[in-house]
Amino acid sequence: MDPPSGHRSLSPRVERREGRSSHSSVLAPASLRGELERRLGQLPGLIRRASPYSDSYFVADREIAHFHGESRIDVRLTKERIPELKSAGFLDSRVKTRGPSADWVALRVEARTDIDYALELVEAALCANS
Repeated sequence: MDPPSGHRSLSPRVERREGRSSHSSVLAPASLRGELERRLGQLPGLIRRASPYSDSYFVADREIAHFHGESRIDVRLTKERIPELKSAGFLDSRVKTRGPSADWVALRVEARTDIDYALELVEAALCANS
């Protein structure tokens, strides 16, 4: 349900997040990506499809996430939601934005905690693009 302001709320997992630790066990990039892909496959409404450069993730016909190599995921949060997520403190230093008119952000997945954070970003993208 949308809040009165007309903006979509953060996903439930995003709203209950208290904080993150950048220290965690580190796995090889391929293992991290494999674990993230396995968990992405469990998100309701998210569809994995082949695209020209890599497998991508869609909600309906809209691409909302894809990988670049083994350790970077790009997520379509939308240009409307990115400033809201920044001001709410949800986007931390691990997230790279591409300017005020960009729909996409990038995250390097280098530790187990990055997997959880990437899932939260994709959940936020599911909400923003539905």
